[in-house]
Amino acid sequence: MIQFALIGLGAWGKNYISTIDSFTDCRIKYVCSKTPQILQSLKGNYVKTTDYRELFTYSDIDGVIIATPALTHFQITKDFLNHGYNVLVEKPLTTNLEEGKTLQRISQKKKKILMVGYIYLYNPAFAKLLRIIKKIGKVRYIQTEGFDWTPSRKDISVLWDWGSHDISMCLQIMQQFPKKIHASAYGINKNVGTVSLALYFKEAQAIINFGCILPKKKREVFVIGEKGSIIFDDTAEKKLIFFQNRGLAYSNDNLEARKTYPSYGNISPLAAEIRAFRDAIKGRKLPMSDIQYALGVTKILTLSEQAIYKNTFYNKAHSD
Repeated sequence: MIQFALIGLGAWGKNYISTIDSFTDCRIKYVCSKTPQILQSLKGNYVKTTDYRELFTYSDIDGVIIATPALTHFQITKDFLNHGYNVLVEKPLTTNLEEGKTLQRISQKKKKILMVGYIYLYNPAFAKLLRIIKKIGKVRYIQTEGFDWTPSRKDISVLWDWGSHDISMCLQIMQQFPKKIHASAYGINKNVGTVSLALYFKEAQAIINFGCILPKKKREVFVIGEKGSIIFDDTAEKKLIFFQNRGLAYSNDNLEARKTYPSYGNISPLAAEIRAFRDAIKGRKLPMSDIQYALGVTKILTLSEQAIYKNTFYNKAHSD
């Protein structure tokens, strides 16, 4: 039985509890919240504490799940890694690239897993997209759109809150770091608004648009290859559409005949994410969102933020 400690009992913390309850080989034994009233209201046989540092004395914790505000991620993750625990931390990893590199060094020194919860990577429809992407030939263009009528979190900007999703998906599709980045935003200093990013890869381009002021929920990824195209639409009943022979070199003729709906599993994305963490703890394989991968996402977020405020480009030729 894999035993977890959960730090944070907000909305996502409660999602972890309800999801892990469905596992037969995992359980949450320890929970931590700074608010005593929340701990008292939590039903279940848990070891409860308001100070996560009290958990350092327990040796039966196989993994720690951190679902606290983003600005606390670095210190809490650092403390658990230094005490020899495997960690799954919610996105974003940190809001500082140097802090992320520090966490990487500690996890490598301690030989412990450090995984980041980029939830869309574990969506079964998106996972299927990754498995069939070779069918569309070389990827040339990606467009993502993620919108909702929901305020961003108070502790971080909409770039760091929402951008992690789209950037993590683009990096997983491309399997390379962009050569150039351009970014623009509306209202980012007020933690609301929209952001537009352009990522220029060696032979492809990704256009990313997301924000929290549009009165419609939307989460779509369009992937255009030389031989075909794929659409991932998380709000649709059929979340995945594959177009055979409908890539850059093909016309719009008989488009419906080229359309198919690939099947995919029905596991919840959070359950798939937890399963990946569990398997990593058991030594089966590293999760796709390990610390090395998370640093790539964090670097793009950092460079995008700099580009927004400086109104300029990041260019690999002039920066590492």
